[in-house]
Amino acid sequence: MIGSEMMIRNAGVYLALAATLGAGGCANSVSKTMSTALASAPDWFDERREEVAGNGYPELSAIPPTPKKTSVAELKQIESEQDQLQIEAKDLEADSLAKSGIETGRESPTEWANRVRAEFPDEEEVREPQTAE
Repeated sequence: MIGSEMMIRNAGVYLALAATLGAGGCANSVSKTMSTALASAPDWFDERREEVAGNGYPELSAIPPTPKKTSVAELKQIESEQDQLQIEAKDLEADSLAKSGIETGRESPTEWANRVRAEFPDEEEVREPQTAE
């Protein structure tokens, strides 16, 4: 009995050793393949590898923000538009069915739907397609 247990234990050790050597051989083979591929890579490959890795680019936090220079006339126009929008917002809050300045002069969705429906023929006017016999 002791001999068979010893054989099983030895077989396990040999199996573990073989698996380790096999994995090491595969890793060695992969590194050889990679070094061969890198040696035969085209000239642009190193630049592209740096680009993909993100090297050579500045950090966004290192770039100082440059504010857009706005003239006094542009600021006054922005303030005027803001005041107009606030007035329209108050009007809409007071009457939710009121039209905004943008909507004035546009047809209502109901009018548009009726006009589009009128462009299509009624069901009675639609004929069945004739099949060739």
